[in-house]
Amino acid sequence: LARFRSFDGQSLWTRDLPGIESSLYPRSGHMAVDASGGVFVAGQQCAPFDLYSISTFTVSRHSPDDGDVTWLRRLRDACPSANDVDVDVSGNGIVAGEFGGSLDLGSGPLGTLQSVGSGDGFVAVYGPSGTPLAPWRFGGEGYDTGLKIATDPEGGLALVSSVGAQGTTGPRRIEKYSAARELVWRQTLDGATAEIHEVLVDRLGDVVVAGYFSGSLDFGTRTLVSDAGSFDAFVAKYRGRDGSL
Repeated sequence: LARFRSFDGQSLWTRDLPGIESSLYPRSGHMAVDASGGVFVAGQQCAPFDLYSISTFTVSRHSPDDGDVTWLRRLRDACPSANDVDVDVSGNGIVAGEFGGSLDLGSGPLGTLQSVGSGDGFVAVYGPSGTPLAPWRFGGEGYDTGLKIATDPEGGLALVSSVGAQGTTGPRRIEKYSAARELVWRQTLDGATAEIHEVLVDRLGDVVVAGYFSGSLDFGTRTLVSDAGSFDAFVAKYRGRDGSL
């Protein structure tokens, strides 16, 4: 982890990431910065040549001044995977990912999640001091995962996920939640092989997604068609209040 000065690129500090086990390989890492400049890092490690039988999920916050660890949370049960992280207006770190089995996120009885299918998605919330807050799971009998997450100026969030049928992955789904974590709207990308690589929420609360697709991609009011046999990129913007394009 490294921080560079904005106007000339001079290195301010570098730090090794905490919680790394020498017997496991780093598989993914995601970052977000809070209003004070603190850095949230969420990542995963797995066993060599086996991505799922042994997996460690780590979330940490680092001081903006020197990169020292402010707090660290580490989970090894239920093969958890951290796929994205963002920070809301209250300074809470919010992580989207996937797990299988029983996942104890450390926030009491409400913090223990039990998967229903071959894998379920989750959203975990950590307060500014690292206190685990009430998480939630989603999914059914198939393979489900939280892929991307972004917070809005009012404390709500946008979640990109995949919810599949039994034994399969499903289409990409985009959801907007209020600050009270109530579902505001849901949109699903149908009719194509599509992947969403990024989601952002602008200052008005509108949701922007970017990714790629092959075939015919139906957005409801507009359909995109890729060149034959190839993948094309797309960007789409949804109104925050109702999910319309």
